[in-house]
Amino acid sequence: DHDDFKLANGKTRINRIWDQSVGTVNPPSGFTYGREWTSSQIDGGQCTQADYLGHGTFLAGVAAGNGKATGNGQPAYQYVGVAPEADLVVVKTNGLSTAIVDGVDYIFRRASALGKDAVVCIAYGTRTGAHDGTDPMEEALTALAGPGRIIAAAAGNYGDEPIHGNVILPRRSTRTISFNVPVHSNSSDERVVLEGWYDGSDVVRVSVR
Repeated sequence: DHDDFKLANGKTRINRIWDQSVGTVNPPSGFTYGREWTSSQIDGGQCTQADYLGHGTFLAGVAAGNGKATGNGQPAYQYVGVAPEADLVVVKTNGLSTAIVDGVDYIFRRASALGKDAVVCIAYGTRTGAHDGTDPMEEALTALAGPGRIIAAAAGNYGDEPIHGNVILPRRSTRTISFNVPVHSNSSDERVVLEGWYDGSDVVRVSVR
C-alpha cells in the first residue's frame, strides 16, 4: 500500500509478490514453496505480506519508486527512483542460494508472460566464495541472464572492511598474507574462518602461523 508503488489511479504497480519465507501455501506456477500474491489481491486488500525491516522497500524505492510518498517535510516527487513507471515483480527470499536463483527465474518468467524485458536487482551478498563468477549460484544466474534479462547487484556492505586479501604467486615461490584476530570474549563458540581460492589446475601448499 506504499504510494511510491502505485499508479495515478491508485492501483498497484506490483504485478506479483512471491514470499519464499512462508510455508507452501500458494506457490507460483513452476515452483513448490512459498506464497504468491497477485495485483488484484493487493488492490483488494487481501495481501498480508509485509516488509517489516524496510530493506526491500528502500531498494524498491531506489529502483522504481515514483516519489509520490516523499515525506519528512519534503514535497512529493522530491526523491524519484531510476524507473518510476516500471511494473514490479517482488520476491521476498528465504536467503538460500537456490531460492535466490528461483526468484530471478520467477521474475524473468513473469516478464516474459507480460511481453516485457526485466532488470533484477539483487542486494543480498556474502563474504564467502571466490567472487569470480565460478560459484554455482553465480553460474546459475549467468545462465538466466541475456538480452532483455539483466541482473544488477547492489554495492556490498563490506567495502570498507579489511576481510579480503590476495597475492600473485609465481611458480615455486612463497608469499605471506597477514591477518589480525581481534580480541573477543571467552565464549567457546568463537572461531576464525579462512577461505582460500586458486585455479584448480594449480597446486599450492598453505600453512597458518
